[in-house]
Amino acid sequence: MTDAVGAAYARIYDWLERNPAARTLPPHIQAAVDLVRRDQTARGVALDAPAPDRLEADRLAADLEDQLTPYQRRREAEAELADYIEAAGAALGRPEFTDLAGSLRACRQHGHVGLTPDGGLMVAWASKCGQVRLCPDEAREETQRLARHYLDEIHRWVTAKPTRRAFYAVFTTHNHAPGDLARGKRRIFDLVRSRILGRVRSCPVLTGADGPACGLRPETAHADRVFPTIKGALLVQEDPLSARGDWNIHVNAILLTDGRLDFDALRHAWGFNVHIRPIDRDQKSLRGALLEIVKYSARTVAEKSAEHAQAQGEGAAPAMTEWPAELWAEWWDAQRGFRRTRAYGVLHSIHAKRWDAAGLDARARWCEAAGVPRTHAGELWRDLGQPGPQRDREALKARLRAAMSRDGDALDIDRVRWIGVVRYHHGAGYRVDLIQGHNFSGCPGGGGQIYAGEARAGPG
Repeated sequence: MTDAVGAAYARIYDWLERNPAARTLPPHIQAAVDLVRRDQTARGVALDAPAPDRLEADRLAADLEDQLTPYQRRREAEAELADYIEAAGAALGRPEFTDLAGSLRACRQHGHVGLTPDGGLMVAWASKCGQVRLCPDEAREETQRLARHYLDEIHRWVTAKPTRRAFYAVFTTHNHAPGDLARGKRRIFDLVRSRILGRVRSCPVLTGADGPACGLRPETAHADRVFPTIKGALLVQEDPLSARGDWNIHVNAILLTDGRLDFDALRHAWGFNVHIRPIDRDQKSLRGALLEIVKYSARTVAEKSAEHAQAQGEGAAPAMTEWPAELWAEWWDAQRGFRRTRAYGVLHSIHAKRWDAAGLDARARWCEAAGVPRTHAGELWRDLGQPGPQRDREALKARLRAAMSRDGDALDIDRVRWIGVVRYHHGAGYRVDLIQGHNFSGCPGGGGQIYAGEARAGPG
């Protein structure tokens, strides 16, 4: 039994002792159960599965060597960031940073290698950190999830009428000084909502005793959109540290319009710099734009800054590991509890629309995947969890949103053929031990990504 599996057993027993009457498992305990189940399945396969022939083993070895290479680079970057965060915590008296660093170091260190029914390879990782703002692998998964979640709806809406278009935009303001990050993050969303997506008060011309005059009366006043042709928007806020040592706060956006959009009027209304360009209506172009607006923050800043430093030379934004410790702490505190991705108009509440339009079988499947009672399948989205406390209702919807986002990726774990174990060794990379005895090291030799699917483990 590995240390990871032993720790999973301990978490499960401890939770069951403290919650003997529980009827459902929280996500972190379900992840531990999944890990134990995978371990037991793999051990059974080790005894029962026929050994692959030499050609198959060589093919698997070559594929895994190629696919583990980028994982190795990302583990090295994550370990460097973990060292930096732990040192920052020690310097600032923030002991919680030590736990954060530990979760990064434990990420994707060990897992089971399996063959999927279609012949693909997968790794069911024993532990994942879940830090989408810090971990390059978590960031990549989050980027793909967001793109998948919004792509079909955007494509469907844009192609429904010839007058509809999609635009990529970046809204920037002045940089914000250290100590002002949290306020700046809130402010830029407020500005986009009020100046671009909001409404303006207007009224007809009123005629009085002294001639025409404009005034507001309750019975005639109304509100018009600042830009009435903008029907929906997806906004993603970013805030890297600039080369000057202040915060470069901006919002990446996809704007959906029905009718003409006046670029000059948009720039004038915004009052700061704005970059905007049209997006072709095909799925490939829309997907590329979606990945563009979410990928910066979704990848580790250290990894992206290193790439930019090579391309731009001196004057490039510093890598996260080069930030002063107090600025990193400010950045981390500003991210917690802040929703960086927000949807408006026709893109708002996609989960609610999808839930209400789905049949009972689909809803029941999502409930089962989310680990919530199937009785919720008969409720409309707005009624989910009523009359319970608002906090519990939001937690229920969050679990269902996650299950709905994963829908279509589900993999029947009982159909996976477990062929080995993968372990990461610092400084040496990944080593894969095939159950049948064909051992080899995951060394440099290509790119790609191991399919992880639904069988991967969440944070333990």
